[in-house]
Amino acid sequence: MAYDETQEIQETAHAAARDVVAESIRLAITLAAIVAEEVVRARERRYELERQASEERARLDVERLRAERAAAEPLLRSVHQDRFWRDLDPTNDEHRRRLGRTWQAASEWAAGDPYAAYTLDVLREQLRDRFGIDTPEWPLGGAELSRMVALANPEFRAHLDKAREAAAEAGTVSYSVIIRDRDDPYTIAYQGEATVSAGMSADEAAARAYADWAAGSGAATVEGRGDRFDVELRENTGTSESVAVPAAVLASGLAPEVLAAAESRRRSLVAGTETGTDAELLLALTEHLDRLEAEEAHRTARREEYVGRLAEPGLSDADRTRLQGNITAIDSGLPGLRQEQADTALRTAATAARMRGENPDHVYAGARLSESLDEEWWDTASAAEIAGVWDHVGTWQEGQARTEMQASLRAGIERHHRLLVPEGATGDVVAGLYGGKDLPGPAVPLSAHGEALREQAHALYEAAFDSYGQAAVQRAEADQAEGDAATALRTSSELLTERAEQSTAQATKLMEQGTWLDTQTPEALRVLYRENSAAAVDKLAARFEEQWGRPLVPQAREQLVEAAAQLEPSGPVFVVTSVEGSTNPAAVKVAGETAQAHGRDGGAVDESAVPDWMDAPRLAATEAPSASRSQAVAEAAGAAAPAHGSDGGAVDESAVPEWLEAPRPAATEAPSASQFQAAAEAAGGAAKTLGGVADAVEESVAPDRTEERRVAATAALDGVGDEEARHAADLARKAFPEGPEGAVASPPQSGRGGGGAGPSADRERGTEVQL
Repeated sequence: MAYDETQEIQETAHAAARDVVAESIRLAITLAAIVAEEVVRARERRYELERQASEERARLDVERLRAERAAAEPLLRSVHQDRFWRDLDPTNDEHRRRLGRTWQAASEWAAGDPYAAYTLDVLREQLRDRFGIDTPEWPLGGAELSRMVALANPEFRAHLDKAREAAAEAGTVSYSVIIRDRDDPYTIAYQGEATVSAGMSADEAAARAYADWAAGSGAATVEGRGDRFDVELRENTGTSESVAVPAAVLASGLAPEVLAAAESRRRSLVAGTETGTDAELLLALTEHLDRLEAEEAHRTARREEYVGRLAEPGLSDADRTRLQGNITAIDSGLPGLRQEQADTALRTAATAARMRGENPDHVYAGARLSESLDEEWWDTASAAEIAGVWDHVGTWQEGQARTEMQASLRAGIERHHRLLVPEGATGDVVAGLYGGKDLPGPAVPLSAHGEALREQAHALYEAAFDSYGQAAVQRAEADQAEGDAATALRTSSELLTERAEQSTAQATKLMEQGTWLDTQTPEALRVLYRENSAAAVDKLAARFEEQWGRPLVPQAREQLVEAAAQLEPSGPVFVVTSVEGSTNPAAVKVAGETAQAHGRDGGAVDESAVPDWMDAPRLAATEAPSASRSQAVAEAAGAAAPAHGSDGGAVDESAVPEWLEAPRPAATEAPSASQFQAAAEAAGGAAKTLGGVADAVEESVAPDRTEERRVAATAALDGVGDEEARHAADLARKAFPEGPEGAVASPPQSGRGGGGAGPSADRERGTEVQL
């Protein structure tokens, strides 16, 4: 085979290339092995360094732990010494800090250190036995334990107990307050109590507590560090258990923001733009009312200041005008401000009632009712009205509104009528204090009915006195006249005499009724109060009607005298006789014709207004009353009550002037018709003269007019015969409750030219027959 050089060269080149590649591979493998070996050695060196560092750290940690344990050792051992507990003062910040650090040390080492665990158990036992603190089983920080010890202070606990009781009574909320310095958590910067409205949030209560402390006792502590405190509020439940979650934990720096937000919300609640709970609304209304009252006080003070400045000398016209304008502005604004106060106070009371579960409508009803029951109402209300209002209030839901309204009614009854309403009284019982619901007219206490009857009797005695006096004057004038004029005067005199007899009889009857009531009323009222029932008063009224033939209804003086006559003497004189068969004393016959008498107002006399007991036939005007009739009237009169002075006591006879002394019927005897008539006839001109006395002396009984009346009476009686004056005074003793001296020294006023010395002109003009 022939030699191929080219092929040999190619093969040689290929072999060389393979060798190069193989060498490259060997080199790469060698380099990789070298690198791997270096990596392994580097890792081994790093692992060694880390091991060495870990061992160092472990050694350091062990040394640190040993140092910390050594530092904790004195704290742990001190727990087992009596001196530690004997000297411990829970009110001392340093002592609380030491106890907190001891607890912290024992808690930290208890897991792996049996001695520390034992020390922790001793701490739990001592805290429970000495301070009543039950610590939880889970980890508890020393700062928290310091707070618990502070709250366990007996004096502070007593303070919290009182605050809690007061808050429960007032419907408020009591919190315990702890303020800590973040830089020293073991130290309590402030501990106290805060009582706030139920409508205030815990955050706002915390903010207010901090603001009050920072502005007061904590001002020096807070200075320059106002954002370095934490405020903790816990509801004052009476325990110091750590399981109680704080009601609020507030950073002091947030206090202004919290207070501003709360103020804005309350203003919205008052305006109605926001809604909230009743407690929140009550707080908002209360604070709004406080602002209104403060505003009124401020405006009033400013007004006084302006008024004072107006009195300063040398004030310029411009300043004077400005000050007067300010005063006018204040005066115009105060009524609206006070009305807003009243409205707000009413809303406040209604909201409080709703919170108590009561009907707020009764609060508004009570306000309207109180406004209606003014002095005029009390002066004119009947027993039925007062009892009706009492029963109406009694239908309200039980609560403060009803209690306060009933108290107001009690006070009104006591103030205006001097009556005490028994507890639990019904409207019937209240009416019974006045004699019952059926009594018309303004309410009068039952105990005063007897006095009212006696006053009416005195009015009739006065009317009889005047009628007898006028009759005597007319008979005297008839003796001087002739013909028809004399006849008319005698007829009129006889009518006046008859009316006087009737008045005397009725007055005596009223006196007896008044005396009977005075003896029976006290026992009826005692039973009413004892049994809280009006049955005794009802029985009293029934007995009164059975004995006296009329209901227990005091007759008004106007009723008593209207039955006798309603006409005033004026115009020409006519012969007047009563209508035959008529029981109405106002029905008369004039000049042969039947006519209805007319009253002072020009209208016909209302026969229904005449009381039944006065509805009786009258004597004909042309007939003189016979002696037997006068005697019958006297027998019907019975016994009269003794005369009384202006103070209600018996008349002091030693005070009667000598010229007034004269024999008179005994005070216990009723003056008979013949006695009245004889006295008036004997008085004659004296009765006429007393009419002049009445014209000269005013009806007023003011003490400063007494001497003036005496002088006028003395002048008027000048020239009157002693016998006539004595008879006039004797009759006055029966007619005037002021006593015999008062009949002359303070005679009732009479109209000019009336010719009588009776009571007031208006009333007596209503008792005269118009002729």
